[in-house]
Amino acid sequence: MNLLTHFRKITILRFVLAGLVLLFLVPALFADGIASRYPNDVGIENDPRVILFDGFESYTSPSQLTSKWNAVGPLANLKIATTAKFTVTWELAASCRSGR
Repeated sequence: MNLLTHFRKITILRFVLAGLVLLFLVPALFADGIASRYPNDVGIENDPRVILFDGFESYTSPSQLTSKWNAVGPLANLKIATTAKFTVTWELAASCRSGR
């Protein structure tokens, strides 16, 4: 086998492998999950497939959790974080100690 034939086979193999990667990765990028159907989670609480929805983005204090939940835990360990680490604007942060 000469060098040009070998190069062609490797090039074809690279294109085939790249095509397989795209075939399996592109659907994952456009996943059809529950959240993908509700931009900014608007209306997601009405979907029958949703198990738990709280809408904690409206809370300004962790003490407001007690209006919906019986057991909240130590409020001193909870905070409403407004610094976005990902694409969210609000998050409920909880700290806990190991061994408890």
